[in-house]
Order: sequence, then C-alpha cells, then structure tokens
Amino acid sequence: MLGRKTTTLRTSGFFSGSAGKIHWRDKTFEIGGKTKKWRKVERSGGWFTSGREWEWSGHTYTVKHAHHRWTVTDSHEEVAHFTPYKSHLLRSNEHASLHFTSAIQDEHQRAFIILVLLYSETKRKDKQAKATE
Repeated sequence: MLGRKTTTLRTSGFFSGSAGKIHWRDKTFEIGGKTKKWRKVERSGGWFTSGREWEWSGHTYTVKHAHHRWTVTDSHEEVAHFTPYKSHLLRSNEHASLHFTSAIQDEHQRAFIILVLLYSETKRKDKQAKATE
C-alpha cells in the first residue's frame, strides 16, 4: 500500500502525453509502448568502473555519480549530465539541472536517460537516508 507506484515523464506541446514511466512495483521502465524489466536493461559497469551500464534499443549508456553530479556517457563521450537539487541552510539552494548534448536526438533515448537518472538519484537518496537512520 505504501511506497512508490509510478513516476510519469510527460511531454508538452501539441503532441503532449506520456514520454515514459517508471513502474516501481513492477520494476520496469515503459517508453514508447515498450516495457522492460530493470534487470534486463541494467548491469554493473565491470570491475574497473564505478558506473552502471544501461541499455535501451541498441544503445548502451554508462551512468556515474561523483561530486553531486550524474554523468551519462555513450562510447566514452558524455551525452548528458544531471545535477540534483541541493538545499543549503546559510546560502541559496542549488536548483536541479539537466543537460543533453546534441548527440542525443531520439526522444525515446532522451526519455530513457531521464528515467534512468530519476531512478538512480532516487536509489542514491534512499541509500543515503538508510545510512543516517
């Protein structure tokens, strides 16, 4: 009953609607009518990397977190980065920001990267909260 159910990524404009979803209970991503289990699209980056590899429609992305920033690479080229919101007591809060390079033109690939970043940041925050309990 409690906990996350679905996170929906929506598009705006003339063709507004759902660009993708994270189904937390089913442990799936849904993009463009395709639904895939997380365990089918995610794998460890290997022995010598701190990142995770994610695959969707023939593209493999490595996602890493360091210094309060997520980076997404494709064939060792950065294609996106995400800086989560960060609150501060004595100075201005830092707003979240997401940037894509021109290498990512396909809307389904963009949606997949956004969902992976949301998933990764949520899991990181959950792990951080458990560590402080």
